[in-house]
Amino acid sequence: MGRTPAQNFDPRSALWFAVVGLCNGSAVLSMYAALGCATVTLVSPLIATYPLVTLLLSSWFLKREPVDLQLITAVAIMVGGVVLLLSTQCQTLPVKGGGLAMPHAAACNCGQLRLTCEGQPVRVSMCHCHECQRRTGAVFSNQAWFQPQQITAISGAATEFTRPSDSGRSVTFRFCPVCGSTVYWEAEGVPNLIAVAVGSFADPDFPAPEHSVWERRRHRWVESILAMIMHRSN
Repeated sequence: MGRTPAQNFDPRSALWFAVVGLCNGSAVLSMYAALGCATVTLVSPLIATYPLVTLLLSSWFLKREPVDLQLITAVAIMVGGVVLLLSTQCQTLPVKGGGLAMPHAAACNCGQLRLTCEGQPVRVSMCHCHECQRRTGAVFSNQAWFQPQQITAISGAATEFTRPSDSGRSVTFRFCPVCGSTVYWEAEGVPNLIAVAVGSFADPDFPAPEHSVWERRRHRWVESILAMIMHRSN
């Protein structure tokens, strides 16, 4: 007559399984931090089987005969379920390359005008046009473009200023009436998107720009900065 699962149970093995389970959980969280949510979501089925393989090897190492598959399977299912749950909640987890895993706030210099965004920006760019140089007082502007539904909250008073862009299309800026900082704007040439000044986030881990526009008006000394830019246009 074979031994029952209850007879198979051994406190030392249970402690070993618990330790291995904790190591598996730490490994899974490390994978999320290192690979990013999108990648881990694709490999979640493989990650879910990782605890099972580890526990089977642990059981073999302990030379338990017969192997208590019920305990091993239960722990594997539990850890695998946690992995799959985390993969559906990517907005609350770190994203590779830093930046925008959690809701992030932009604000003017005095803090009166604030804006909250969620998710990754559709596009991050820098502009070298003369108007952006005059508006920012810098040699180029940096902006992150979001879909309207990603803007979850706007608080504080904003003054609007509309001007034609260098291409002749209108751009409407919203800036703080107290300190004058431009926080966000909309451009006729980029419909259905809202631009937020990257500097308003005050986040050194914010994603780097991938687009550089109006390059024929950029200052020559910024060439070394533009070495990382992938897409350029005049």
